[in-house]
Amino acid sequence: ACDFSENAVEYMKRSEAFDSDRCVGFVCDLTADSLSAVCGAAAMDACLLIFVLSAISPDLFPHVLQNIAAALRPGGKCMFRDYGLFDMAQLKMAEPKGHKISDNFY
Repeated sequence: ACDFSENAVEYMKRSEAFDSDRCVGFVCDLTADSLSAVCGAAAMDACLLIFVLSAISPDLFPHVLQNIAAALRPGGKCMFRDYGLFDMAQLKMAEPKGHKISDNFY
């Protein structure tokens, strides 16, 4: 399990449900770091991106998806949940000052 936030990774590791025999927690910037260098090539069964793509420049999407694909096993799945145009999560995120970088980019 990885996250861009060191705090998020440390929070996960402190959970009673965290099992270091089944999961490795680490910090990773998918736009700059090699995911397969940490996990190994074709080592992951699945990748779950929750509100990740909206925080990445669309120009970097091909690189990020190739990075993920290199770490997925054949037949592995990449699943995501992100903002949809005018969905409640997007509207709530746009309200506080400082959360919106530009239109549809958080």
